[in-house]
Amino acid sequence: MMKKYIYSELYRIKHIRMYIALFFITILLPIATTAFLSIISLQQTEPTTKEFGLYSLYMLIFIGFYLAYPIVICANTVKPKYVERQILSSGITKNILYFSDLFYINIIQLIMLVLYSVSSIISTTLLLESAPGAENSLDLVTVKEFIIMMCCIYITMILASVILYSLQLVLSNKIFATGLFVFLGYVIPLIIAQIRYFLEIVDAVAQIIPFLQIAFFYKGDSPLSMLLLIHGIWIAVTIMICNTIYNKIEA
Repeated sequence: MMKKYIYSELYRIKHIRMYIALFFITILLPIATTAFLSIISLQQTEPTTKEFGLYSLYMLIFIGFYLAYPIVICANTVKPKYVERQILSSGITKNILYFSDLFYINIIQLIMLVLYSVSSIISTTLLLESAPGAENSLDLVTVKEFIIMMCCIYITMILASVILYSLQLVLSNKIFATGLFVFLGYVIPLIIAQIRYFLEIVDAVAQIIPFLQIAFFYKGDSPLSMLLLIHGIWIAVTIMICNTIYNKIEA
């Protein structure tokens, strides 16, 4: 029965039109952005460099576009209650349903982020010129640094998908759960990032917020080990709490 469920999910995933649209947006967005930078470069005295293009594409996904992936994918993964009941009645447990869905979500996210990264690197390499000494500037990103930051963003995307998917299961209302997720996972961190310079207690809180850890790591203010630790703790706690609540809810 488990094998049949896996095949049915893979078949369903391949035929979701929203994923197809997200696929093309993921590939074309870096190309369009790089082409725009290339056109602007022709009007400037100094050409726009490949490293600045990678920095722009990194910032584009970092400032919020990465949230589109868990939002779209989770919305198409959480099943209606009647479908969930049918799956559970076939012998699939809630734990299997919970973790298999999270696995599918994050595999799809990984594919999308790899496509975004490859498209970004190829488009900037073909359309923009390289700049010497880019590794010494925060406004320029080398290919190696870009790949490292994409890996960090993927870790945050894993956490985001765990939180959003869990909220949608527990609250049984996709719109409210998504709104709550955006507020807690994006709006609140942005507010904290703005006021942490004025209050020490807020700065201390900022150190344990995953979204801000990426910025700290990029600036060199926080080691990679801290980023992994913070994300790991949040993922483990979220799964433990939400999966426990989900198992106690009647299907």
